[in-house]
Amino acid sequence: MKSYRLQAKKRKRKNKIIGLLLIPLLLASGCTRLSPPETDIRSGPYSEHRMTGLASWYGEPFHGRKTASGEIYNMFALTAAHKTLPFGLRLRVVNQMNSKAVLVRINDRGPFVKSRIIDLSYAAAQKIDLIGPGTAPVTLHPLSSRPAQKSNRYFIQVGSFLSLANARKSLSTLRQTWQNSRLQEVTLQERRFWRVQIGAYSSLQKARRVRTDLNTVYPGCFIVAD
Repeated sequence: MKSYRLQAKKRKRKNKIIGLLLIPLLLASGCTRLSPPETDIRSGPYSEHRMTGLASWYGEPFHGRKTASGEIYNMFALTAAHKTLPFGLRLRVVNQMNSKAVLVRINDRGPFVKSRIIDLSYAAAQKIDLIGPGTAPVTLHPLSSRPAQKSNRYFIQVGSFLSLANARKSLSTLRQTWQNSRLQEVTLQERRFWRVQIGAYSSLQKARRVRTDLNTVYPGCFIVAD
């Protein structure tokens, strides 16, 4: 009888230890089910777009003005500007310096600086502590597996001028080799600019091949979607 009770106690202790070991596994399993799956940008429709780089922000001078998508810019809304991602796309922007994240919607084009990949609205920049430093390295995570609005017009921008005469001179030189060149007039902070661009190309892949050829003559040229 004494031996039976001893064996029963051992079995009870063993079952208790197994139960304690299983708790972390069950909790981990539960957390995994609750976490929403993320888009794999390496093989999805956004795999050709650059998803890591510097973010900046824009605010007061542009507040109330029309964006490239036709919407009126609201610096207090969670929106962003990107050179090539389709309008309407929602994505999560993660600040690599502090791991803070914000959800934004693409409704504008920019930033037109080679080293930067996204311009956040004032409100979005506040969410990830970007206002003070002005720029920070970020990672972009699209929240949709398909484009919200497919863009099939890509251009390579080779220059931006305050002088129309200089812009036309650059365009004339460019057209000796690239017939499909154009001038695009824009107004930023009450200043008028003329952008010299080559295109349009129906895919980002085609535009990238052309940009590779242009880099030797126009270092720093970049792709932008219409």
